[in-house]
Amino acid sequence: MSERLITPHDLDQLRAGGHITAPQRLMARQACREPKAWQAWAGYALITLAVGHLLAAIIFFFAFNWAAMTGATKLTVIGTALGSSIMIFAVIGRTRLVGQIAGMAASILTGVLFAVIGQIYQTGADAWQLFVLWAALSLPFALLAQNAVHGLIWLLIAHTGWLTFSAQYAEPLALLSPATSLTIGGLACLAILIARDWCLGRSRLLWLDYPWTRVLPALAGLCYLMIVTTWLIIEPDQAGFGEIIGTILFCIVSVTMVFFYGKSRDGFATACLAAAALTAVAGMALIRLLAEVTSAEEIILSLGTLGNLALLAVFAQWLKRRWKAVTSTNGHANAVLDQMETTQLETEQAVTDEVAKDQATKDQEGTS
Repeated sequence: MSERLITPHDLDQLRAGGHITAPQRLMARQACREPKAWQAWAGYALITLAVGHLLAAIIFFFAFNWAAMTGATKLTVIGTALGSSIMIFAVIGRTRLVGQIAGMAASILTGVLFAVIGQIYQTGADAWQLFVLWAALSLPFALLAQNAVHGLIWLLIAHTGWLTFSAQYAEPLALLSPATSLTIGGLACLAILIARDWCLGRSRLLWLDYPWTRVLPALAGLCYLMIVTTWLIIEPDQAGFGEIIGTILFCIVSVTMVFFYGKSRDGFATACLAAAALTAVAGMALIRLLAEVTSAEEIILSLGTLGNLALLAVFAQWLKRRWKAVTSTNGHANAVLDQMETTQLETEQAVTDEVAKDQATKDQEGTS
């Protein structure tokens, strides 16, 4: 039998017939793409590139002539662009690509307007106040748009606001330590990841159903907590409450990601990130332990290298086994589909033979 690509419609038929379970359908669905989906993706990619080049041209034009413009001209240009973006987004809505782009432009131009006002009138506001106010006023656009890219833009703004608040206000006043700030940032990213999975599990929010909407929050959260854990490994004597809590959370979160997301193809990339982070931290901890035991650099380098190579081998073996396990679902679906096609062909052939037999009997009776 000739091989063909499985489509999501085939998986729906397999699930309706009870040949595969709901989790198997979900995992296999991630490996299937309609042929038209790639055409749509290519079209959106070309439109995105075109819009990006157009925006870059506009930005460079105004950047080159910015110094020669008066304050009123600057505010007029930005205000007109912001008002036009809001109007287009309100009229066209989020169902069309032009409306989505207008909503993103409105979110970005809101921050640009605040920056220009601060530059012209020298308000003396701190950078964190700009980003916090920017995030607060652009949040309605992000919620109304229901677009993953727009949501990512808002998260970047809010993320920058938190980092600047910690660096310019909380840490100088001893309200938070750097480790505590990073731990809170990591927990915020992981909360976004949990909220994303929870929403997808209980409703059909298709605008969140992209692999990178899971990978990026997981990567950011792991990076924050991994930095704190590295500080604890390098300087354990100077570790405070933030380093200890951050390290504990890193271990718990990483192990949970490996076991939870490593069961499906959809979450395999996230599980790989967590496993790689654990491997890196284990390697650093091994070298730190050797440094505490002996001061001989040759021993530390030799045993440390061998230990890290062993950890990499364990990681590679786990990666191979898990990939083989998560990709077997699509093979199972192919086998079941082939069996269904074979059964259907046999049934059709049996029906055809029965009809031909009946017709032959009727012809014989008519002749006699």
